[in-house]
Amino acid sequence: MQLKVRDVERGGPLVLDDFIPAGAFPLDTPDRPSVVGPVSVHVKAEVQTDLVLVWGTAVVRLEIQCGRCLERYSFEENLSFDFDAPITQEFLDVGEEIRQAVMVALPVQPLCRTNCRGLCPGCGHNLNKSICSCVSERLASPFDVLSGLNKNKG
Repeated sequence: MQLKVRDVERGGPLVLDDFIPAGAFPLDTPDRPSVVGPVSVHVKAEVQTDLVLVWGTAVVRLEIQCGRCLERYSFEENLSFDFDAPITQEFLDVGEEIRQAVMVALPVQPLCRTNCRGLCPGCGHNLNKSICSCVSERLASPFDVLSGLNKNKG
């Protein structure tokens, strides 16, 4: 989505409500998030001295892979953005500012739900769906040697 600086200069403050297709937001990160459906955008822009000030909000539906169970899930984010640019520019790329706001809003540890049980370490079964039948052996911990220490010694 691009704004013409001339349109902002001529008409005074510019207010725009629009929908941007999901394909306009490539999100290239290792966990492969994607924008699902059109993005609802509300933008305001005005000229002040030698700058164009732009601010607005966007409602984005995202799909991402859970960090524990590896299932994909979707959620909605309400984003705010603002930026300024020299009045000498011909166009302002609002879509890039929204893409950057989406990247910042992505969760560091994506979880499909707060109590996600993840995958069985033995067989890889999704424990959110059902309990697996494998017998998981307790792995030896390097801290097991501390269990023999006497806690009452002073």
